[in-house]
Amino acid sequence: MKEVFAGEIYVYDYEGSGKTLLFVHAFPFNHRMWDYQINYFSNHYRVITFDIRGFGKSTDSFYHIYTMEDFSDDVLNIIEYLRLKEVNICGLSMGGYIVQRAVIKSTGKFSSMILADSKAERDDDEDVIKRARFISNLKNFGKESAADNFMRRLMYKDNYENKILYKFIKDIIDQQSVEAMCGASLAMAMRTNTIDYFKDINIPVLIMVGDNDKFTPFEYSERMKSKLKNSQLKIISNSGHLSPLENPREFNSYLSEFLETTI
Repeated sequence: MKEVFAGEIYVYDYEGSGKTLLFVHAFPFNHRMWDYQINYFSNHYRVITFDIRGFGKSTDSFYHIYTMEDFSDDVLNIIEYLRLKEVNICGLSMGGYIVQRAVIKSTGKFSSMILADSKAERDDDEDVIKRARFISNLKNFGKESAADNFMRRLMYKDNYENKILYKFIKDIIDQQSVEAMCGASLAMAMRTNTIDYFKDINIPVLIMVGDNDKFTPFEYSERMKSKLKNSQLKIISNSGHLSPLENPREFNSYLSEFLETTI
């Protein structure tokens, strides 16, 4: 595995001999959330992960003032820096928002798009208010008070009670700064709708969602599928909003089947 800086973004290139599979992590994590996928796919694909601006080892000259356009531009810069071709790109939740904007802005760089536990609509007023409260709690009480409640809502109850998985996820969250978490929350609150752009996307798309996802319930994935002409939808059992971590076996199986049959 090779580690490189693409501008300010810390990239992990597992240098497999197959086609490129680029993973974009969710909020508020880093590249480690894809460990189960790295281990599964790196023997057959050139797997690449990275830390989103301000998270993990990636640096930040934006003073934690981010937009979804900044994050998606970082993805396109990674592709240019590593001279990648025909990228298969997978994003979870906020990573899915970033992936959508990157593909919309430069569809020709991608062979396929995988959206997990994500949606195409921007936040409504109620969701913006919830994000404002989350930011306020982070500023006033720190991430420790927010992390457990956040994880309880993110995960299927049986997975939340899995002590090993709980510790793995919480350790990743604990490594992120409050400032980066606030900046990314604002970026999500001000993101645009992408669903009206889907008519121009012709590459194969796989949509996956946990059967107990309360953050982005099934109907959001169903609407994306209805607008993406070359798409399929899979439901991950016994999973909340973090399907690649909560049920990696099923997630990896669906993704592997998709990649083998479409690229």
